[in-house]
Formats: sequence, C-alpha cells, structure tokens
Amino acid sequence: METALVIGTENNTQLTINGVSSGITLNAGQYYMVPSSNYINQGSGNYNMGLSANKNVYVYQFLAGVSGGNEYPTGGMNFIPPLSCFMPNKIDEIGFINRIGSQTYSTRLNIITQTGATVTLNGNPIATANGPYPVNGNPNWVTYSVPNVTGTITVNSTKSVTAGIAAGSGAVGYGGYFAGFSSIPVISKTGDCYLGILLQVDNTYDGYQWYLNGVIIPGATTYSINPESYGAGTYTCLVTKNNCESKLTTGYNYTMCPPITTTTYNIGSCNTKIISPAFTTATQTIVPSNTNIILAPTSGTATVNPATGQITYTPNTGLTTDTTDSFIYYVEGNGTPADFEYFKIIINIDVLQTTNGSLTSCADTNGNGTFNLTSVNVTPDLGTTVQYFTNAALTGAPIAAPATYNGPAGTVYANVTSQYGCTKAAQITLTTTPLPNINTVNFNGALCDDNFDGIINVNFSTITPLIVTNAASFNVRYYLLQADATAGNTNNLPANWTYTANTTVYVRVDALAGNCPPAFGQINFSIGNKIPLITGTATIDVCDNDISGSESVNLSDYKSFFTANAGVSLTFHPTLADAQAGTNAISSIQNITSASIFYIRFTSATECPNTGVLKITLKTPKKSDRLKDKIVCLGEKTTLDAGDGFTSYLWSTGAITQTINVGVGSYYVDLGFNGCVYRQTVNVTTAQSPIITKIEVSGYNATVFVSGGTQPYQYSLNGIDYQSSNVFTGLSRGMHTAFVLGADGCSPVIKEFLVLNLINAITPNGDGLNDVLNYSDLKIKQDVSIEVVDRYGAPVYKSANKDYIWDGKVNGRPLSTGTYWYLLKWIEPDTKLPVSYSGWLLIKNR
Repeated sequence: METALVIGTENNTQLTINGVSSGITLNAGQYYMVPSSNYINQGSGNYNMGLSANKNVYVYQFLAGVSGGNEYPTGGMNFIPPLSCFMPNKIDEIGFINRIGSQTYSTRLNIITQTGATVTLNGNPIATANGPYPVNGNPNWVTYSVPNVTGTITVNSTKSVTAGIAAGSGAVGYGGYFAGFSSIPVISKTGDCYLGILLQVDNTYDGYQWYLNGVIIPGATTYSINPESYGAGTYTCLVTKNNCESKLTTGYNYTMCPPITTTTYNIGSCNTKIISPAFTTATQTIVPSNTNIILAPTSGTATVNPATGQITYTPNTGLTTDTTDSFIYYVEGNGTPADFEYFKIIINIDVLQTTNGSLTSCADTNGNGTFNLTSVNVTPDLGTTVQYFTNAALTGAPIAAPATYNGPAGTVYANVTSQYGCTKAAQITLTTTPLPNINTVNFNGALCDDNFDGIINVNFSTITPLIVTNAASFNVRYYLLQADATAGNTNNLPANWTYTANTTVYVRVDALAGNCPPAFGQINFSIGNKIPLITGTATIDVCDNDISGSESVNLSDYKSFFTANAGVSLTFHPTLADAQAGTNAISSIQNITSASIFYIRFTSATECPNTGVLKITLKTPKKSDRLKDKIVCLGEKTTLDAGDGFTSYLWSTGAITQTINVGVGSYYVDLGFNGCVYRQTVNVTTAQSPIITKIEVSGYNATVFVSGGTQPYQYSLNGIDYQSSNVFTGLSRGMHTAFVLGADGCSPVIKEFLVLNLINAITPNGDGLNDVLNYSDLKIKQDVSIEVVDRYGAPVYKSANKDYIWDGKVNGRPLSTGTYWYLLKWIEPDTKLPVSYSGWLLIKNR
C-alpha cells in the first residue's frame, strides 16, 4: 500500500499517527513520509490510517496501483482533505467513476463520514462488509471502502461526508477526493434592482439566522434574504450544522436601489399604448435619444422613437387570455450632471373572450322559432356591447329585436365589442323542436295477463313510441288523475306499472326545451281476452305401432283438438305453472312409453295467451305368431296364414281374409287389435339351389363339395338313387355325373366329373381294337396338354385344338413298334390347381 506524505506549515508541528504520538516534529516546509505499515486492517481487508497534528499540515497519499509493499511506484499524489463537520452531507457529482476516456479500470470508492451517520450509495444501503469501520485515534469518524464501483455515483449521509476513489492498472494508479472540503459561509448577491435582489449563502447547512448591523432579523431563517425589505446596512448570517459548531459570515455592506416609478395601463389586445416619458421631480429636459428600454416586455413589444423619446407598446398577436406585461425604461436629462430616472410600466392586456351558445324554441306553423338572443351569455367580459347578424361576414343590418327574434333553425352570429374597442364574433346555434303530439286512438289498451297471475305489467317506455311521434324529442308522463296530468306535477306513474282491473291513465307530452304547450291524451287499460279453445283438455290414444314399448309423437299434430286458428302458436311444458309462465318449454317431439300429460301454451299476435291440457294414452296392438317367411320352389305358390284372434285383416293384395295363397314376393298384412293396427311383413322367396363347388377324384373314389341352398343335402350319381354321404367309392374309369338335391326337394344340380383311364398300349393296325390313344374325356378340364416322345426324347405327338385322340402315326406314317413316353397336363376347373400324369406307352404295329 501507498505511503502518506505530511508537510508542515508552521514550526514545532507535532504529528500523531492512529492516536499515538509519533515523536515526529516538523517545522514549516519540512515533510515526513509515513510508512505504509501504519495502515490498520479494520476487518475484511478494509484498511485505514488516522493522522492528526497540533498545527495545520498538508497530507498527500502516493498512488501506487499495486499492493505488496511497493510504496513508491509512481510520482502521482492524491490530496487528502482535512476532516471538518462543515463538510457537505451529499456528494452527487461523481460521473463515470471507473472510466478515463474510453478505458475502464478497477475502482474502489472510499467514504469518510461522522460516526453514527446513515450512508447510502445511489440510494441503497452499503453492504456491512464494506463498513463502517472505526479510525484509530479519532472516534468521531468512520470509513467505508466499496470495491468495483462503476458508472455515476451519488453518496448521501445524514452527517458530514467526503468520498474519494483509488484506481489503477498494474503499477499505475490514480485517485482523488470529491467535494471533500469544508464550506466557508460567504454572502453573495444575485439579481438587480429591477428584477429583484437576493443575498444568500450556501444551502448545505442545517440552520440560518440573518442580522442587520448586528441586530437579529426576526423570521429571516432561510439561506437567502431580500435586503430591499429591510434597508441598507451590513448584513451577516449565522449558519449552523448539526453536531457541529455555528459560524458567522463576514459582513456584506448593502446600499438600497435608486427609486423607480411604476405606472399601470389597461388596454385591449387590439390596442397600442404610447407613453411620453417625463421626470417625476427633476426639472431638466429629457434627451430623447438617451431613452432606453432596459427590461423588455414578454407579451408585447416596446419601441422608442429616438426623435421624440415616445415609447410605443404593442401586444403580441395570438394572445388568448388576459395578460399582464411589464417593461422598464430609463430616461436622462440634459443637465450637467444629467438627472436620470427609471420607470416601470405595467400593461394589463384585456383579451376579449367569447363563448358560443345555443337556444331551443318550439316551432310555429311556419317551422320558425322565437328566440331571446340576449339571453345567451356570449362573453364573460364586462362593459361589452353585442350586435346580432344572420351571416358569418357580419354584413347588412343587425337584428333589430334580438330579444324576440323569429327565425328558422340555424346559426346567428354575435359581434361582441369590448370596452377597449376590440371585437370578436360568437355563434349562437338555434334549434327548433316540434310541437308535442299524442294519438291514442289506434292504441289497444287491452293487455294480456301473460303469466295468468291476475296482474298486468305495463312498460310505458314501449307504449310511448306507439302514441307519440318522434317520442325521443319529448318528455312523456303518465298519471292516474287528470288533474295531476294537467298540472304536470311529480305524481306521475313509474316506467313499470301494473293493474288488476280496468283503469284509465292520462298522458301528458311536453317538449324537452322551449315554450311549447303540452299535449294530452288518455288510455283505457283493460284485461285482454284469451285465445278461445274448442276444449281445455284433450285425451288422445296413441298406438305402439312397432310394439317396441314406446311411440314417438309430434304434439303439434293435436293442435286441431284445441283450435282451428292457423295464427295460434303452441309451446309445450311439463307443468301448468311452466305453461302459464311461458318457461321451461319442451320439444314437440316426445317418446310416449306410458300415459302422459302435457301442458300447452297458446299464443297469437291478436289475442292473449291461453293454456290447455293434452293427455296421451299408449295402446299396444298384437303381432301374428303364426305368420312366417316361406321358401318355395321355382314357379310354386304357398299359403300365408295370419292366424286368428284379430278384429280385422287387410293384406297388401287387398284380401281381408285370414289366409292368402301367393307366389314369390314380399307381402304385409294390417292386423286389427285393441283399436290399433299392426302392419306385419312376410316374405315368400324362391328356394336357392345348392352349388357344387368342386369334385375331388382320388383313384376310383370321388368326393362332392357343395355350398348354398338348403341343408341337409342328398347326393346321387344317377338322379334316382340318393345318399346322404358326399363320397362315392369304387367308381369305374370314365365320365360320371353327380346330382345334389337340397332339403327343399326342388330340382337337383348336376355336374360331370372324370375318373381318368390311363392308357399304356395301343395297336394301330386298323382292327378296330385299341387303334388310337383316346383322352377325349379330358374335354371337361382346362388348358389340357398331351405330349408323346420317343425314348430319345424327340416329340412324336402334341395335342392341339382340343383334339385329344391320336392314331399312333406321325405325318400319316405309323411309328415303329416300341415303348414311348407320355405327359398329360391340365388345370382343374374347380380348384385352378395344375395336374400332371406321365408314364410309358407301348405302340405295337405288328
């Protein structure tokens, strides 16, 4: 850490370090380098050193920039301010504390303040680790040390405070203290004789008391004072700082300002004011060229005529409110020495104010209204005169009788002239209102008891537009007594009113504004008639047509039981109370499962609502257990029997008997029972023939496979003798026919199949026995191929064009006797599987 440099200013100066006498004595101009070992670690790496002397000294701190015992790395020094309770309480001028130019450095803020003070940094408390720490040998002061500060810094303390920084880079350091010097109270003067003078001291103290010629001035306890209020003499101020001493300033000798003459003029904003200067007491002649404006006006201009000395004041254009302006001028006489005098001129400028207004009048038969234009206050200014015109240009003759002006709706223009001759126009908007009107002739006062409670609810706001044209332009009130309506008093009915018996109501219609006469009418309220019903209760039987235990009905279908009026609408409800109130309506589509009751609300545009009761009983018809679907053979007929126990029969054929004889088709019969009719459907269909899907041949056995038709099946190879088994055994070689008969006994289905006869020898000698190789039975197969080759594999025969017979010759010539080889191939039509046979064939030509 850096060393401290102490310089004496007087002989025999004793130096104390950390409250302990150092034994060092300095004379004027001598110095002592205090070793850095005298710094004391007060905790958490916070070091400080207390230095004091019995006489004034200067103290500097060397700037090192690094630690580790290097006390003299640079020649820079930081001046250390002496501690004083007259230091300020705030330091707020430390800007960009960690920056020099564009370069930033690691910066530590050091704060010294009186013991017991509350200190904040940028408005926030300082961390406990950064202070306060005591100063050995000076219990009245403490220190703070805050590392890594940046930006703009403000330090506040409730007591005297000073603050400085220490920063650096490597061995190069810099630092300084800010506002850390004691304030010496000095009186200063501000202002001048024309704008006002103040004597003041710094505003950093806690208490002030002013004196004039050594005598206290009562009430003068702020940091400034106006000496013109107390007179000439020597002014002093005793300043006090809490927890510190008081100090009296050096005296300030004050001489009073010369007298100034003040004159006030009142003008309009459209006027100018010419002032001719004149001495108030001096006898010299004023020199015009020496007349000067020394304080110019702010709301106008003041110019001096150098030939006459006259001053012309002109208000600024665009002023909108009354304004007081002022200026000060100076005149000088022609004597030696020349007399002079100051004058303050106050100009009260009247800016004429106007206000637009409006009037409303009842329209006469010509559509015009009568208006008192003078009743509109078009200006708040006093002493004005007003003329009224029908055009914005204010041309032509003004309105002669403005208090009784008769004219159309529109705008009248009031030309207002102030007492200073300034003019400004205002507008008066004229509105005409129509005459009150009422027509109750076509209003039907017979209102409905919609909820059947015996009380009729009336909303007058819905009635008013029906009886008053342009109702929003009038005040319409309703009364029970005609006298009240005539008087137009406050005994009118509320907007929502009720009655239980026939009642006459009187109506008064007033214009919202103007002097229009009221209009009167009356309404005879009565209880309206309900919709007439054929019956109040209807009982309906509903048949369970599909015998499902429920039946869907549309309740609207039963409207005709109650009314034939097409203009009546129905809603359905679960209870009578709901029907009367028109609430909780249910769907007209209902599923009836048992006897049910529904309540109906009838409404129309011309009559009052009514209610009715609909009772529905569910009846169940009967189904025939005997009538069943039937299957017949092609072309046959059958008898359909609906069974007995029904009150009526009606077949789809038109027959009304219990039975009918019919062929294939779909039929129904309407069966009457219990007052209901049940429609039962029956189908007569043609028996479906079985389908032989395939026949599998294995050796001399065949298995027939069948689907469809009616089981069980019967099987036969001759169409006469049938068996229940689908397997035939011990069959001979060659073609066979399979017959299958369904359980319905209709015509059998037939299919051929082959038990192949493999031929191993032929003798093509023309004797009629075994002359050819004959596989013509393969014609029932698909993609048949027959090939014969000699023992060398050379082909001698290949079937073509479904010709499966070979005479043992090649190109008409017999083959030599010998053994040949054959290959049979085909596709089974039923299974689409390939089949092949191969073997030897003996051809004998001898």
